[in-house]
Amino acid sequence: MRSLGISGINQRNANYTLLVNQRKFYPLVDDKFLTKRLAMQNGIKVPQLYGVINYHHQIPDVLKIAGVQQQFVVKPSMGCAGEGILVIVGRHDGGFEKANGQGISTGDLMHYISGILSGLYSLGGQDDKALIEYKVETSTVFEKVAFQGVTDIRIIVYKGITVISMVRLPAKESQGKANLH
Repeated sequence: MRSLGISGINQRNANYTLLVNQRKFYPLVDDKFLTKRLAMQNGIKVPQLYGVINYHHQIPDVLKIAGVQQQFVVKPSMGCAGEGILVIVGRHDGGFEKANGQGISTGDLMHYISGILSGLYSLGGQDDKALIEYKVETSTVFEKVAFQGVTDIRIIVYKGITVISMVRLPAKESQGKANLH
């Protein structure tokens, strides 16, 4: 692959990410809320943030958000590798419908968010916050190769030059999480 100019993730990290990014800035990218805020401050488009649940007493606020939005995503701010992401695609028997077609009750949704706040999915198991965001739609171009989740394309620009790009495809084995890249 190297002779073809293709870099793997480990090579990308060793040759680019770790060499030019100071460790003191890692907390900005390890926290999806801080990253989103930084991107918006710099004019970079990101999925709309409907709300943030910071504390357990705020968990019922998700029902106010859900009352307005038919589809949304709940994710841990400090999660990684797609862990803890819950995609809601509609209503189901007084509760909600997940991307895999299964239902989830309002009580189970609130319990799920409690797990996020308690650090169940966060880096190092530390307390976290739950982000409630716009559900991004997959382009029809990927319908035949993606399973349930949302495909995403990432382009890494290094000093103004595009050096690496990748497509992350949701796989059946990961229950629709985009982790095949």
